[in-house]
Amino acid sequence: MKISNIRILDDIDLLNWKLNNESTKINSINCIFPKKANEKTIENSIEDVIEVKITYIYTGHQIPEDSMSITFEIHAFDKNTFKSVEKLLTGF
Repeated sequence: MKISNIRILDDIDLLNWKLNNESTKINSINCIFPKKANEKTIENSIEDVIEVKITYIYTGHQIPEDSMSITFEIHAFDKNTFKSVEKLLTGF
C-alpha cells in the first residue's frame, strides 16, 4: 500500500462510511422534566449521537402535575454513548 493512495475522510464522509459499515445501536431513555421545560431545547442539547428524537411526551396521573415525562429514542454507534446521554439528561 502506498501512502499516496490513502485519502483522509472529512467528517461527513466518515459518518457516511460508519453508517454503511458499522452497526448502530438504538436505546430509549425516559426522563421527567418540569412542564415549563422546552423539549426541543433538551433534544438539541444531546450530542455525539447519530440521531435523537422525541417519541413520547406524557403528562398523565402518574406524573406530578407540574411535570412531564419525555421519552427519547437515541441512535448511536457505541452503547457507552447511552450512559453519557443519560448522565446529561439527569443533570437537567
